[in-house]
Amino acid sequence: MALGEHTAHPTPVPERSSADPPEVSHPDLPDSLRGSEVDGRLAVDAAGRLLPGPGLLQLFDYFLAASGEEPEAVLRDRIVRTLRSALPPLAAAEATKLLDQYLGFRNALRELALAGNAPESAERRLQWFRELRYGFFTSAESTALFGESDRVAEIDLERRTVVLDPELDEAQRANALAALDEALPEPVREARHRAGAPARVRDQVSELRAAGGSDREVYAIRERAFGFEAAERLAALDRQRADWKRRLASYAAERDALLRDPALEAEQRAAALEALRAERFSPDELARVRSLDSVAAIPTH
Repeated sequence: MALGEHTAHPTPVPERSSADPPEVSHPDLPDSLRGSEVDGRLAVDAAGRLLPGPGLLQLFDYFLAASGEEPEAVLRDRIVRTLRSALPPLAAAEATKLLDQYLGFRNALRELALAGNAPESAERRLQWFRELRYGFFTSAESTALFGESDRVAEIDLERRTVVLDPELDEAQRANALAALDEALPEPVREARHRAGAPARVRDQVSELRAAGGSDREVYAIRERAFGFEAAERLAALDRQRADWKRRLASYAAERDALLRDPALEAEQRAAALEALRAERFSPDELARVRSLDSVAAIPTH
């Protein structure tokens, strides 16, 4: 998600498309951030005041991800420059204040964790985070910045309870999990849906093939889920894998015949096997074939 542009309306600003350049040029970015696009989403109201939300923390965290590469003061300066460029003066000042509060909160978290004071249970840890935050943020600020992530954490705790509940049968568990998914904030639900798409499509393709489905049907499932270009790439990958399996099976048949040939001495057999591998596979493939043969306790030299 790219850094948004400020607006004169009290609604979140439009997200910049992935093809657009970052809002601010950072020629001195640390290695871990080079080539990436500034993450985050900013919003202001009609009076030019900041509307804090999770997108502001995303912006902070984008730059703070390089904490191990640069001093905190350098990271803070880079974030402040971004805020001043992307927001009106009043909103930029308000965002900078929240940045300093967030840095203090992060440092307190780190110190407590290093001291071994972080709770082990997920439930207690969530409550611990909330209590610690109130030492740095007002109730309204905490709700605006962390309310969404708190809700997600609560739902994930409920999911764990449902998964571990021995009183639920499979259908009841599936219905309860589906209801919890629907209760997620829409951006999180959509992001998780996109993240889970490859696994869902993979399962659909496996079921289709097990039922005797055709390559054309597999292609249709992938095209609906991922689009034409991705479906083409996956089809090409299928062909490559099928060709590899065919060549490997043909090689294995000839290899096994050599291994059974009583007329060959050990050195002759090893030389014949190596010649067969070189004939059937490219230099890049040879290492993989030798590895497979070694697992099967077949001489590779």
